Amino acid sequence: MMMVQNLRTANGRPYRPVRRLVNFVEAHLCVSVLKKGIGVMLIFWQECKHILRSCFFWCVVIIAISFSVFVYGRYYSDGFSEAYHFTEENGTSFTEEDALAYVQYCLEHTDYGERLKENLRGIGIEDVTGEEILAYHKGEETELEKKLEKFGEKAISENEQLLYSNAKYYLSVFEGPFVLVETGNFENNEDRILDREESFRYMEEAMPKWKVDLLRDGYERLDERVDEIVKNGENHHFFPYPIYVSSGNSNWFNSQFTQMSVMGFLWMFSFVLAGMAAARSLGGSLMSNMQGMVYTGKNGRRVILHKLMAVLVVTGGTYLILYLLSTIVYLVLFRLDLYWNVPLAALTDWNGPVIPRFAITIGGYWWFQLGVSLATVLIMALIFSAAMVLTKNFYAGSAISVGVSLLLYGLIQMVPGMQNSLLLMGSPIGLFLNAGAFLQDRLCKFYILPHFEGISLLIWIGMAAILAMLGFVRFRKAAL
Repeated sequence: MMMVQNLRTANGRPYRPVRRLVNFVEAHLCVSVLKKGIGVMLIFWQECKHILRSCFFWCVVIIAISFSVFVYGRYYSDGFSEAYHFTEENGTSFTEEDALAYVQYCLEHTDYGERLKENLRGIGIEDVTGEEILAYHKGEETELEKKLEKFGEKAISENEQLLYSNAKYYLSVFEGPFVLVETGNFENNEDRILDREESFRYMEEAMPKWKVDLLRDGYERLDERVDEIVKNGENHHFFPYPIYVSSGNSNWFNSQFTQMSVMGFLWMFSFVLAGMAAARSLGGSLMSNMQGMVYTGKNGRRVILHKLMAVLVVTGGTYLILYLLSTIVYLVLFRLDLYWNVPLAALTDWNGPVIPRFAITIGGYWWFQLGVSLATVLIMALIFSAAMVLTKNFYAGSAISVGVSLLLYGLIQMVPGMQNSLLLMGSPIGLFLNAGAFLQDRLCKFYILPHFEGISLLIWIGMAAILAMLGFVRFRKAAL
């Protein structure tokens, strides 16, 4: 087109016939593309409008999201407000000095701090500082420790013993931030490697050698990531951390991606929506005995292709919109904006630091989660549509769609050893069941493998596409 437009007269102006031809071709192409686009959207609307207009449908979505945010989300985020305020005032850095500042902040602004002071006053200790708690945590001799133990030795009455035990408990609570700093520095890395060798001996008995070799390679790459994290200081940051949580600061993060969270619900809901859209669009036509009339010619096969695209659009588009809206809610409600650029390696779990297999921030992980979950939704929509096209029967297609989903769920959840299956754990259902474990060594060890999600999704989308192609071949043979 550009070569045609460059044809010019001697004075530099384009030839008029050429300009007219170019304008005609461009207008014709635009109209053609516009007509096709409108045609596809009309099919999309006609096939899926009953689902999108359903008040019951949207009431379920709103109630479930509200429950996940304000009940389940709030349950896991209770006590995090102090961490939000501390981060706003002091930033996300979290060395020992920052832990000391956080302890002092919580002593002054939390109920736990007030209770600790009340119990210490009952013992005869008028005040306590973050420096004294740090020294107490390190086992150094302090006036606090001396007075506390002296009182404990003389405690006879039930009230005195209760004061002593409560003071010891609340002091242990305020040691948590210092433990968090020590754990986040990967000091127990050698112990972790020794424990891994124990697990490899077990895996060699339970898995074929090629799987064990894959996992060994994955763990070696994780060790390289540990060196990078230590060198770059990715882990010296602070996530929302209630003072009473001593196991790590990952609860706030994990609660956003569990199956009961908003993102988990939207994921599961979109799987169901994919089945509904496939049943409505393709299955509805099959129920009307249109497979013999509509899908046997070239135009009919184009119609079924448009219907299949409509299913993908309605499920993928709905999920994408709801995910982005939920992200806005999370940004406002859970103050993700404070931690959006903090490396994921800053997380500490109950068994030690989290080691993401590649450098990524909270914001980057959020979009990574969107990409994986959106791909699984589209794959399930394609599988459901392919089942309808391949069987050319509403009931058979519905049975296969429901059966495949339940079979995958049952195998992964109930059959021992199925989490050693790369194919099952890389399926859309497998990825959903381990929603919060993408970059962590959790239930599924395959999540440590490089590009695990990407390769798994390519395999499953390939299988779904093959099923759809077989269905189109059946319709073409029927036409011939």
